[in-house]
Amino acid sequence: MNLTEIEAYLRSATADLPGLERQVSIRDHDAVARLWRPGEPERWAQVRTSGDDMFWLGVDGGFGTFIPTRLPDDDEIRESLDELLAVARAYLEGRVERHGRRFPTLTVTTPDGTGLLQRALTTNLRALFRGRRGEG
Repeated sequence: MNLTEIEAYLRSATADLPGLERQVSIRDHDAVARLWRPGEPERWAQVRTSGDDMFWLGVDGGFGTFIPTRLPDDDEIRESLDELLAVARAYLEGRVERHGRRFPTLTVTTPDGTGLLQRALTTNLRALFRGRRGEG
């Protein structure tokens, strides 16, 4: 699938998600689907890929996950996007539990299992040092 076909697939796959708004586009050489609940644009999930090596899911708060792959065929592209879209939807529907304080993770429950979202190490370290400065 080329980028235009991936964008069209994301449009189709996100067209009938009840209770969610969406924006699908091509940005920075990636097809991107951004989802949010009406009236809550600060709580969002974004799936993006160039289609050739990495599929990303990011959510507000700096949490995310990815699926690495090497030159996937069209079915693998669809499967990876569907998996991340399911996690994004479950996250926005509130099926999420936060674990840990200093290095938090989010466990998101989907109909097919769970997805683990982690925060970038640099974000965790900034939060850790910012917290220490305020102590004492």
